[in-house]
Amino acid sequence: VGAAMPAFSVAQTSGSLTLSIGQPAQATPNAFTVAPPPAYSSGTAALRLSPGAVAGIGSNPCLQAAAACGGSVTIDEKQLLAVANSSANSVTFYAGGQVSPLASVQAGITDPQGLVFDGNGDIFVANQPGSITEYATPYSGQPTTIGAGVSHPQALAVDVRGDLFVANGNGSNTVTEYAPPYTGAPTVTISNGVDDPVSLGLDASGNLFVVNQSSNSITMYASPYTGAPVTISNGLNGPSSLAIDARGNLFVANLNSTPNSVVEFSPPYTGASAPVSWITNGVNEQGAIGLGSSSNLFVPNQGANTVTEYSPPYAGSPTVITGGQNQPVAIAVDALGTLYVANYGNNTVTMYAPPYGGGSWTTLANGISNPQALSLSPATNAPAQLIP
Repeated sequence: VGAAMPAFSVAQTSGSLTLSIGQPAQATPNAFTVAPPPAYSSGTAALRLSPGAVAGIGSNPCLQAAAACGGSVTIDEKQLLAVANSSANSVTFYAGGQVSPLASVQAGITDPQGLVFDGNGDIFVANQPGSITEYATPYSGQPTTIGAGVSHPQALAVDVRGDLFVANGNGSNTVTEYAPPYTGAPTVTISNGVDDPVSLGLDASGNLFVVNQSSNSITMYASPYTGAPVTISNGLNGPSSLAIDARGNLFVANLNSTPNSVVEFSPPYTGASAPVSWITNGVNEQGAIGLGSSSNLFVPNQGANTVTEYSPPYAGSPTVITGGQNQPVAIAVDALGTLYVANYGNNTVTMYAPPYGGGSWTTLANGISNPQALSLSPATNAPAQLIP
C-alpha cells in the first residue's frame, strides 16, 4: 500500500474483562480510548485491530486477490491530558504530544476550576458557579450533572472506590462526598474545620486532606469522614495547594509566607505536627504543586515564569525549568515523566521531557484558553501485546 495508511477499527475478541472502546469526537485517525469495566480486580482482554479503507485507494488493497502486503502495526499507549479552559468554558483532551486536541467538551461547563479522572477514565469538571459535570469515555455523549450540595467548587479528588470529593468555597466551607452513580445527595458533608477549602488530597489509606486557606491549616479526616479531624497548622501561611507522596508525606505550598515556601510534613499526623523540611530556593508565587513518580517535587512559580524541581530530601538546589512559560498555574507529570505546565498568561500548555533542564519544550495552544487546571487519565499497569 506504499506510504498510505489504512483507517483501523478496534473490537474486543476475547478476555475476562469487558472493555469500553471509543473514538473521541474530532479524533485524529486511529486514536481510540479503551476503558475497563467500572469494577474489577484483575483480568485480561484481547483486541483486534482491523484495517479498512486506504485514502485514495478505497477498500483495503491487502485483501484483494494476489495482493502482496507486509508491514507491522505499533500500538502507542498514552495517558490523556485534560485541560480546563476557564475563559472558553471547555475541557480539551490531548494525547502523546499531539498539538491538536483529540476531543473538546463544552456542554454543562462554565468557568472550570478543577479536573479529576476516575479509574475508568471518566472525567469530572468543577464549574465555578456551582456544579460538577461528569463525562464518560469517549467524551462524546451528554454529561451527568452533580448539583446537590455543590457551591462554587474549587477542587476535586476521587478515591479508589470511585467516590468523588468536592471542595466547596465562597462561604459554603464544606467538602461533599458522592458515591457512584453520583445522582443523589452527598453521602457525607464535611464541615468541621473546613474554612475556604482550596485543595484536596487522599493518601493510600483513604485519609482525606483539606487545605483551608482562610484558617492557615490542613485538616485530615479518616474514613468514613464523620469524625473530628486532625488539624495541622504549624508552619502554614496562606496554604494554596498540597501533594501527597506514596509514603504519605504531605507537601503544602505557602503562598503568603516570606519568603514563599513549600513545607513537608511526615506521618503520623497530630495537632503538634511541624514541617520536617522547608523549601524556599526558587519558590516565587507558586501555583498548584505536584509530585513525580520518584517523589520529585514540582513547583510552578507564577512570579518567575519557571517550574522548579526538587529531589528528595529536597535540601539541594532545584532544577529550574524554563521556556514558553507565562504565569504557570498548574502542573501534571505522566507515568513516563513528561511534565505538563498550564500557562494561564499566554493560553498554552508546555511539555518538557526528562531531565527537563535541556531548554527544549513542546507547546500546545490549539483549543487552550486561560488554562486553570490539568489532569491525566490513569496510567496502564501492563503493556499491550500484539497477537498475530
